[in-house]
Amino acid sequence: MNAESCIYVVDDDPVVLQSVKAVLAELNSDVSCYPSAEQFLSEATIDRPGCLITDLQMPGISGLELHQRLVQANSPLSVVVVTGVADVPTTVNVMRSGAVTLLE
Repeated sequence: MNAESCIYVVDDDPVVLQSVKAVLAELNSDVSCYPSAEQFLSEATIDRPGCLITDLQMPGISGLELHQRLVQANSPLSVVVVTGVADVPTTVNVMRSGAVTLLE
């Protein structure tokens, strides 16, 4: 990633946010964390290159819906969806929407 790009992490679990941030910080990455998709959408810059790592199941806007909103906004962010529970239809839906991958 270049100096202008950022890694965004969106997850409603504060332990996950801090853990992912700590790992990515070790790689000298610019990391911004958000506890909800709503906060991410209101505060983050979605029109520059970068990567979004988002939980699939969150209260309010889900990770899949967040990704779909970014696609509609023509955001250049690459999206990785993470979930503790995934079935085949959910995985297919996430991949069809254009996510880079779904990690279970």
